[in-house]
Amino acid sequence: MGCRLQEKAIRSPHSVSLTVQAVVRLNNYGVKKFKVVTKNRPIVSKIEGDLYYFDWPELQLEEYFKRFGRDALVIEPGS
Repeated sequence: MGCRLQEKAIRSPHSVSLTVQAVVRLNNYGVKKFKVVTKNRPIVSKIEGDLYYFDWPELQLEEYFKRFGRDALVIEPGS
């Protein structure tokens, strides 16, 4: 069983990364990008104003939001 998980980690490391509680602040352009960029888009837990909350694997969040540039600011986690 351990070998399968290791194989999966090699093929797609984001799928076995730890889930984190994340808070991302999106400006108007960030909100538009979030609505348009649907590939690998994380599921939102809740939205409070311009703050979007996620319980999602950290690597997937990083990969998704790095294309947003200054239109998305990660408040949490600090990493």
